[in-house]
Amino acid sequence: MLRSRTFTPIVAPLFDWLRRNHSPIRRLALCLALAVLAGGLVFSLQEQGDALADMDWRYLALVVALPIPLVLLFTILEYILMGRLLGRALGFAHACEVTVIGVAANMLPLPGSMLVRMAGLKAAGAGLRDGAVASLFVFLVWLALAAVYSGIAVAVLAVSWLALLLVASGTALLIATMLMARRYTGSFGTMTVLAAMRLAVVVLEAIRIYLCFRALGAEASFVQSSALTVTTALGSAVSIVPAGLGIREVVAAAFSPLLGLALSVGFLATLLNRLLAMAVVLPVAGLLILRSPGRLGGLLPRGQGEPG
Repeated sequence: MLRSRTFTPIVAPLFDWLRRNHSPIRRLALCLALAVLAGGLVFSLQEQGDALADMDWRYLALVVALPIPLVLLFTILEYILMGRLLGRALGFAHACEVTVIGVAANMLPLPGSMLVRMAGLKAAGAGLRDGAVASLFVFLVWLALAAVYSGIAVAVLAVSWLALLLVASGTALLIATMLMARRYTGSFGTMTVLAAMRLAVVVLEAIRIYLCFRALGAEASFVQSSALTVTTALGSAVSIVPAGLGIREVVAAAFSPLLGLALSVGFLATLLNRLLAMAVVLPVAGLLILRSPGRLGGLLPRGQGEPG
């Protein structure tokens, strides 16, 4: 069980920030993100004019059929383990519902997946702050593993300074997070399994990006695709816009020239990866919400779930 009182000084500012984050700021951030996304898309299509016309749809079908469902499965199992971390037994059906709706909630200008998970854990009897701390641990492990994995790929590509930065920062963050988890949860084994699942998700993300490059006809290797996986975690950290909308794509585009890829093709592959995930998750989440009206609102904590 988490010792939430110890973590109150860390978690409380997060809730205060969420309460102070008024809708005008959200709307402005969303408008800026959409403008960046639109500008990047126009530029990328100008640079890669034949990319959409020559799209190989077989690779897109493969992304939808294998990596995306596997990522959802690992995320569902991860949520069940988070419940175990808090001393709660969570059913698979409940975990499926929370995971799918949480991913869909990321389309709102708020950290939707984290809030939905926190509310789901609270409904199962866990404290809201305990759920927040567990979610924070999982996110930090994800960010750390993505940085290390990307850094190793960058090292293979011989970009030494970037590789050193990613591996060093990721390793330090991973060690610090695992030590904090061991101290405040007393369940190092469960956190280790959670870390292994997050690593699997990072590798699947690399596969998704690689297949998107192939669909666009880009000459990108799996190693180059692996180097871009850290951009997904970094984009998700920017929660004021939906799932880091535009941020992830711009960061991927900025990374691409360092990896020997065209800026425009990095942007398009990352955007295509996002769109495919939305195409899979949003219809399923919509069916769940339609089956029980108000389901999404019920899962988001009051005062934090309204998108302005």
